This record gives sequence, C-alpha cells and structure tokens, in this order.
Amino acid sequence: MKTLLFILIILFTFQCKSTSSNSPRVIAEYTNVLLYKGIKNLMSISGITNLKNSDIQISDSISMSNDSLKSQYFNIFIPVNYSKKALSVKVNEVDFEFRVKDIPPPSYWFGNLNSSKQVSKSEFHLNNKVKAELSPSFSGVTFSVLSFDLVFISTKNNLQKTIHSEGEILTEEMRQVIKNSNVGDIFIFQNIQSRCSTGKKYEGITSLCFEIIEQK
Repeated sequence: MKTLLFILIILFTFQCKSTSSNSPRVIAEYTNVLLYKGIKNLMSISGITNLKNSDIQISDSISMSNDSLKSQYFNIFIPVNYSKKALSVKVNEVDFEFRVKDIPPPSYWFGNLNSSKQVSKSEFHLNNKVKAELSPSFSGVTFSVLSFDLVFISTKNNLQKTIHSEGEILTEEMRQVIKNSNVGDIFIFQNIQSRCSTGKKYEGITSLCFEIIEQK
C-alpha cells in the first residue's frame, strides 16, 4: 500500500511539473493587458521552457523583436495607424488577448509648475516655457509643445488679454505682461497643442491657472 501511494505521489509531481513547464503566461511588463501604439511594448513569458521565435504568433502580422528569448522577454511594436482595439498573442497554441490604445495625453507644465496654484511673482517669473511630459513608465516617449495661448486677467485694471505663442517658449509680449503683473493677477495657459514622438498630435483639454500672490 505504501509503495502504491509513493508511486502515485511521484506521478502527480511529474504531471504538475510537466503542466507548469508547458502552460505559458504572457503579460505586458508595465501595463499587464494594455498595449500602446507607436512604441515598443515590452512583454514577458513565463511557464514555458526552451522558447523559440516560432513558438510566438502575433495577429495581423505585427512585428516582434527580442534581445534574447533566453531571458523570456520580447517587444511588440504596434503602428500608430493600427485600427483594431485588441491584439492576440499565441504561444504554443495558447491565445492571450491584449487591448490596444493610443499613448495617453501628457501632463502639461509651465517650467517647474505642473498644477494650478497661487504663486509668487518671483517664482512665476523664473519659468519661460510650457512642457509636456508622461510618466517614466513610457520610456523613450517624448513630447514637443507646438503652440499655446496665455490668458492674462488683471483684477486691478479689470482687463483680460489673450496672447498666442507658436512653440513652447514665452513670447516677448508674454514676458513683459508677467514682468508688469500685480498681486491678484491671473495667468491661464490653455489650448496647448503638442506632438508625441510617435507622430500623434494632442490638444490639451485642461488648463494651467496661476494667481500671483505676495512674496513670502
């Protein structure tokens, strides 16, 4: 009886090892089930040994690259014009489906200021350009600001003025307005347009708003 039990345990253990070594699991390293257009999406495979390029099939002839499959990592590049909302990765006849999205819109900064706030004139005056950035998880993705509007509201003189800039740098007129501003004046950066390194253009749907306060 003990011998029979011992044999059954060995067979069960062997079956578990065999199953685990041939049951792959594929994930997108930073986003789990999301893939983004226009960049290399780092993927990892676990639960399978002796992996070969021919073991991996990607729908719609999407390209794959890897430095070394021995490390169980590979990259999937999805073109910016890819129109489908999902993509399939098949490993050893096991299908894994991933959602496909555009790179998310960036966050906008005025110099080192990235949220609407009250700010002293001296601190506000230190900055001279609008920036667009994404979180570090999108390695290699950069943005350039194409244009923006600066709305100046003078509470003292009951005046409102909108100045346009092509590019990321403040115009000379903008710098003069900031230089001559008073406590209580409000500056709003809006209609910010940017272009991602993938080629896609974005228009800011949020604004940056700053109120000039007394120097602390």
